[in-house]
Amino acid sequence: MRPASKIGALLFLRSELLATVNWAGNPDKSVSADAEGKSHPRSSFRAWQQTVRGQARPWTKPQLATAAFSGLRIVNFRNVQRIREIEAQEDPASS
Repeated sequence: MRPASKIGALLFLRSELLATVNWAGNPDKSVSADAEGKSHPRSSFRAWQQTVRGQARPWTKPQLATAAFSGLRIVNFRNVQRIREIEAQEDPASS
């Protein structure tokens, strides 16, 4: 097993993209009941806006393909390095 310091990760990050969603009334507003206990939907369907945070623009297919290709190239590079390290340990005269 390799030491934790040799284990790595490749992350692709994007900036947050603020979005505004328009609703026909506040979806979080509860249903009200009259004096007889009959329920009624909210009385106001006035436009209500919600700001969505913590989301980023979706990745495009070419961006995903590039990320996958980059990851494979890095893994391949590390595998070649490991093979060379193993070969050097088995035959110190060759290094």
